[in-house]
Amino acid sequence: MVSIKSVPEKMPSGSPVSDGRCDGSCDLSIVVLTMESLFSNIIVEALAKALPGQIVGIVRSTSWMGAKGPGGLLALIRNRCGWLYTVLLISQLTVCMLAEAAARCLKRNPAVPSLEAIQALYGIPVRDFEDVNNLEAVDWMKALNPNLIISVYLGQRIKKPVTDLPAFGVINFHPSLLPRHRGPFPIFSTMAAGDEEAGVTVHWVDCGFDTGSVLLRESYAVEPGDTVLGLSHKSSMVGSRVLVEAVKLIAAGNPPRISQDERLATYQSWPSPAEQRRFKQAGGKYGSLLELWKYI
Repeated sequence: MVSIKSVPEKMPSGSPVSDGRCDGSCDLSIVVLTMESLFSNIIVEALAKALPGQIVGIVRSTSWMGAKGPGGLLALIRNRCGWLYTVLLISQLTVCMLAEAAARCLKRNPAVPSLEAIQALYGIPVRDFEDVNNLEAVDWMKALNPNLIISVYLGQRIKKPVTDLPAFGVINFHPSLLPRHRGPFPIFSTMAAGDEEAGVTVHWVDCGFDTGSVLLRESYAVEPGDTVLGLSHKSSMVGSRVLVEAVKLIAAGNPPRISQDERLATYQSWPSPAEQRRFKQAGGKYGSLLELWKYI
């Protein structure tokens, strides 16, 4: 069970709002930018369920941090993080594929559907792009006429003109309590730092990495026995609810924009082999295939 340690932050009086204003009764047309993965798909399906008819398109990135396709991603992580983290990722991908194949054989839907399955279940078009900022991707999104864009585990910097497309702006889901643990692997960073509290943040996208003003933030306890996989799952479940709440605040008008306190900011890049060894020596755990199977 997730233990909620604090409530989402509220809007201070007199704080600025986005350029596009909603009068409390506007209809949202949302494009989701994401990458296919177990934990991102949990969030994307939650959005599709909670916001029927409002998700008008899903852009699936086929590259992450410049790496193209699953093979390129594995090679990138192997080069930057070593084999231990690579094996963890390979295990996740393998178990997810096996679960989906087993569900098809049993003629049942997997607990966490693929983006293709989400497309079929909810009637939301899914389109693959290597770079969400290229002209073809921008034109495809522009044709959908979104007034809000949501980024979920995208792994790419979102640039102009994408950020200029939606009237209500672009928001991003980040699985840490920003400004603490900015960077590409915040769950690992949270556990490696020995934090007793983890959390999720929904923030407005600006020109930096994880630096935009906070819309909502919610914390939960790191329990004894938690693993990287387990905390990733908690984060996706809490994050799904917080993202839906954030969208509703935008639709209601005057959503929060709380500046991050740079004095509290930390940034961790790729976990090095040495950092991973220290994590293991301190008793940290990545999680098992059995644990992963439970989530699928």
